[in-house]
Order: sequence, then structure tokens, then C-alpha cells
Amino acid sequence: MRRSFKREVRDYVIVERYKRKPWKQIESEVREKFGIEPPSIRIMQSWFQAYQTSTDDPTGVKFIATAVEEAANRAKPIAYVKMMAEMPRLWQLHEQYKVPLEDAGWMICLSVLEAHNTTFT
Repeated sequence: MRRSFKREVRDYVIVERYKRKPWKQIESEVREKFGIEPPSIRIMQSWFQAYQTSTDDPTGVKFIATAVEEAANRAKPIAYVKMMAEMPRLWQLHEQYKVPLEDAGWMICLSVLEAHNTTFT
């Protein structure tokens, strides 16, 4: 009896394999994340192989995935510093204007993103 899996499961398996995770770990993560009995390793390997052969240049895909991951890792410290610089405003909104902490955090997060976006346009 053949089982079919949602596209989200297939996509998740392919992305996690590109992160060089072992098949057993991907299998357990699928079980935890989607709450289903995971596909066999052989099925996941066939998905990954089919994806690699469907792209014109799988090394290009790997290069782009690596570049995006490196850029995100470089941006994390900058975002952290900017958010920490906004902490006094967070407490001011919370204490002075009685804005709930979660709402104040979202307001500051969105204002940081807005300020960051306007510097590039």
C-alpha cells in the first residue's frame, strides 16, 4: 500500500538534508513536527535525489542556500544590537503609557524594521 505525504513534508525533508542533517535526525524531526509516521529513509532519499536532478545546476542551489544562510548569520548580531538599544523605549512604553509588554515589543520591532527599510530605499 503506497502512502503519500504532503508537499510540506517533502519540502521540509529536502531543506533539512541540504543542512547536512543525518537521515535519522530528519526522520525524528518529521515525526515531532508533523505528528505523522515519517516516510522511510529510502523514500526521503528518492525525494532528495529527484530534487537534485530536477534543477539545472544543483551546485548553484547549494551555493545560494549557503550564501543566504551566511547572510542571515551576519545579520543576527546587528539585529540583536539594534533591538537591545530599543530596550529603554520598551520599558518606557510599558511603564509610562501602560502598553502591554508584548504589544510594546511588537511596536519597537516594527519601528526598527521600518527604520532599517527606509535606509535602503
